Amino acid sequence: MIASFLRVMVNSYIAVREWDMDHFDLVAKGTSVVSMVVDKLKKLDQTFGISKAFQSAFDQIQSFEEKHKVRERITEKTKTLDERYGVTEYVNAVIENEKVQKISKKVNETVSSTMATVGEMGEEIKTFEQNQQKLKKNDKSN
Repeated sequence: MIASFLRVMVNSYIAVREWDMDHFDLVAKGTSVVSMVVDKLKKLDQTFGISKAFQSAFDQIQSFEEKHKVRERITEKTKTLDERYGVTEYVNAVIENEKVQKISKKVNETVSSTMATVGEMGEEIKTFEQNQQKLKKNDKSN
């Protein structure tokens, strides 16, 4: 069912991209806009030092962690709660349950087949896009 849904999505994508290439070429225009925005952001960073501010904030957070050992304290508290309430034993009991194993197996099979289908469709889209670029180059050279 998921694979057939994905197939419809890929076919729709290809049809829309073909129409777009023939009429407006919005993908190329969108790529151009994104490129311009990235250039503007780089200029803003150079002017105002935004990346330095982020690095400074990151360094302060790291310093706070080293000083107060927040991660270590959370780990210790988690272990204490696990020992007190037996969460690990409960989770292991649920995992060992036969129904859970059957459902898990079914989910894994579905995910595996869907991933294979997605990979095939991804290759199909990639081939389509490459062919469209070749056609566009040929049209410009003619």
